[in-house]
Amino acid sequence: MPNPGIFKGACKEFLLAQKGIYADAVKNGHVAETLMAIQRRYFKRFPVEMPLNQDPTPEALAAVNDNDPDEDVAEPDRDLLSEDEYNMQMAAFKARQTVLIVRKGQLRRWFAYQYARENGPKMNSNVTLLAGLLQRIYNPTKESQRPRLKAPVNVWRKSQREAIDRAYENEIARAKEQGETRAKANKAADRDRIARTMFQALSIQEQAQWKKAAQEEHDAAMEKFKAESSGAPPSTDPRDCQRSIQSLPQILQPILDAICAATGWKATLIAGGPEPARGGHLSVISLHSGLTSGDVKMNFGQAERVGYKKHIIPIFGSFLHKCYSKEECQSRSLPEEEGLLPMADLQFDEANATVHALADGNQNSEASGTGAVVAEELVSAPSQSVAVDCANGNPFPVDLVSDTDEGDIRDNEPYSRGPSPALSLPVSRPPSPSPQQPPSAAQVPSEQPSSALNAPVDSPSSLTAAASSAKGVTKAKKGKKKAKPTVSKVDRPKRKAPAATADSASAGVAPPPKKKTKHSWHYEDEFGRLVDKEGRRIDAKGNIIPPERLDAFGNEIVTGVEGSAPV
Repeated sequence: MPNPGIFKGACKEFLLAQKGIYADAVKNGHVAETLMAIQRRYFKRFPVEMPLNQDPTPEALAAVNDNDPDEDVAEPDRDLLSEDEYNMQMAAFKARQTVLIVRKGQLRRWFAYQYARENGPKMNSNVTLLAGLLQRIYNPTKESQRPRLKAPVNVWRKSQREAIDRAYENEIARAKEQGETRAKANKAADRDRIARTMFQALSIQEQAQWKKAAQEEHDAAMEKFKAESSGAPPSTDPRDCQRSIQSLPQILQPILDAICAATGWKATLIAGGPEPARGGHLSVISLHSGLTSGDVKMNFGQAERVGYKKHIIPIFGSFLHKCYSKEECQSRSLPEEEGLLPMADLQFDEANATVHALADGNQNSEASGTGAVVAEELVSAPSQSVAVDCANGNPFPVDLVSDTDEGDIRDNEPYSRGPSPALSLPVSRPPSPSPQQPPSAAQVPSEQPSSALNAPVDSPSSLTAAASSAKGVTKAKKGKKKAKPTVSKVDRPKRKAPAATADSASAGVAPPPKKKTKHSWHYEDEFGRLVDKEGRRIDAKGNIIPPERLDAFGNEIVTGVEGSAPV
């Protein structure tokens, strides 16, 4: 399915209405000025802040006046705003400027593509030659087709499109009034019927004139076909060269596909030279046919993208620098006013076409940068630099360790993601102690002798003394771990808690604390009966006893008598 484009709805209708103005500007040589005027009218109707998928209301479009001055969007003033407000407005201002630049580029490319699509080579010698080549590949015995003589009505209807459209719309309106419906699928047939009816209504003299015009057009096409078939040299005009360059993917990609279908091989075509629309600078275009096996299908340029960019394109670029001088490249340059875009700015329907823009001069730099999505900016290098790059370069994202003695060194070097070898950077490490002083001694304070740590321990008392003398010793961070002195199980007495005696109690020594017990959920009143925390009578299970059942439990209190006991 073809790409519908980024402009849709009312935006696309406005741009389609400006195509005639752009075509006249290309013929008269003032494309830049006309394009700026079209962009100004576009932003009056579709502001920068409006998304592309949103259309303005018909009332807003009708209220637009192209003669009114445009409102300037000034940069935020730091002196009048706070820091947060300035940063917020400055970010919005920069985002708007970015969208403005992108939208202008999209409009420029859209008009250039539409003009090249309508005014470029269609059914001309290139397409005829393509048809002949394909026929020779599939069926070598069949000759290529010659230009056909058009019917007079088909030549006449090209100049009567508006009249045919009005007649068709009037017929549709009459059908609606009568309650009839017309299928949209029959629009082409209805228009053809109306055109033939209108042509038959012409006089015999007018029909004869159009018949003569059709014959003259056919004769001119035949002369051009014969001249190109006889091997006449093509035009060397920069405009014609640029149009031929732009038609390479459309013409040569089917040929590569046919070669792969006929031979079972994979094919790649690489072509390059001065591109007129890019100021005569060198450009390279690559066409690939044939895919890899498996679930993920890739052509040669996609499967070997790193190596293709790193080796093949620079080598071919070095060859092109040997073929073209700077003067020859400048002589083939084409000014921007011609309205022809470079290959890097065009969007190809073929996914197998890739454009590479080469830099000027033979540079020894191995670095490369990428430009747009379609075009990839690469720096060509001389043959000597390319040879060194092929020998020492590493197209993989991780540096591989070689089998030489340098392998141990590269293990300690920083991680490198580029093609150039990693740099040996100094790494900071904590200072190590001097060899005259052991690590353990470096950590022991001067007040504590080191012999205190290694003193023999024969009894628990001596072990306690040794431990108390080594309180100030700090554990060494590094070094051999020292063994702790051990005591045999026979010499290690068990400690028992001393029993409380009467002497200790009389001496005022506090007895050991008793084990805490959990409080019960019930209480007892002064008569020993079970009550809760609010004083209500409860049974043995903690249930509250109703007043009418107190007699059954007994132990009632005799009221009215002070100090009465339960019965």
